[in-house]
Amino acid sequence: MAEKYCWSDCEDEEFMGEHETREDALEEGRDAREAGTTIWTGIVSQPKRPAVKIGDVYDFVEQKQDEAYDLGGEATNGWLDVDKEKLEGLRVGFDEVFRAWLVKHELEPQWSVVDAIREHPPKEQS
Repeated sequence: MAEKYCWSDCEDEEFMGEHETREDALEEGRDAREAGTTIWTGIVSQPKRPAVKIGDVYDFVEQKQDEAYDLGGEATNGWLDVDKEKLEGLRVGFDEVFRAWLVKHELEPQWSVVDAIREHPPKEQS
């Protein structure tokens, strides 16, 4: 897939457009804003889906341990005390389920990330 370029009049705000070249994006930005405005351009990247992280799994297991303790008291001590390898396996499973759930309910990310941002100061007026 060929790179696409976008523009903004604020470095860390919403970028607009999808252009074949950085120059085309810059031209649209300059045409859309007042003379004397700095324009930023960047490369549009694919959306990145938030992933299930090991800390998420650790928190989930800890919550289940707390619930078990509420139900069974000290008899539950040691339940779900598992090593990192088992937690990683659970994380992978959760991530697969999360991904399938996003697809099923059409909730996949619709945003893009902008990389390789460059500042283009205003053109000097003659």
